[in-house]
Amino acid sequence: MRLLIDRQMPSPAYLCDRHWNIIGFNTSMAEWRPSWVMEPGANLIRWALTVPEARAQYQDWDKHASAYVKNA
Repeated sequence: MRLLIDRQMPSPAYLCDRHWNIIGFNTSMAEWRPSWVMEPGANLIRWALTVPEARAQYQDWDKHASAYVKNA
């Protein structure tokens, strides 16, 4: 999996499990979104729905949030 993530360079990339927990990321991702991806226990859905910064970073945040809630 590490090779898969690293092969995405220079594009940011991450892997998550079925619960949206971040299980790996590459250097570009860490530089691009360090505020959440490097946190212990990082979780994409929790970040997207609870951190105000996510609303600014997501284009069409309302659509993403709606999809996340439907699939949670």
